[in-house]
Amino acid sequence: MEQRRAMLVVFAGLVSYSLISPTQAHAYLDPGTGSIIVQAIVAGIVGIATVTRLYWNRIRTFLSGTGDQSD
Repeated sequence: MEQRRAMLVVFAGLVSYSLISPTQAHAYLDPGTGSIIVQAIVAGIVGIATVTRLYWNRIRTFLSGTGDQSD
């Protein structure tokens, strides 16, 4: 049991070290990448606005608490 725990601690230490150790990233982001990110953000905002607009009455009824209250 102690050997298993020791191996788990060593494994967790190696994983932690590999996640926090600095490495060189030879990456290149061209200008098109920035515009794709902006387009994704705008699309998300428009999507949320569209869903909100479609379900506005249900949302308003839910939040006001004056919905279908059958006893």
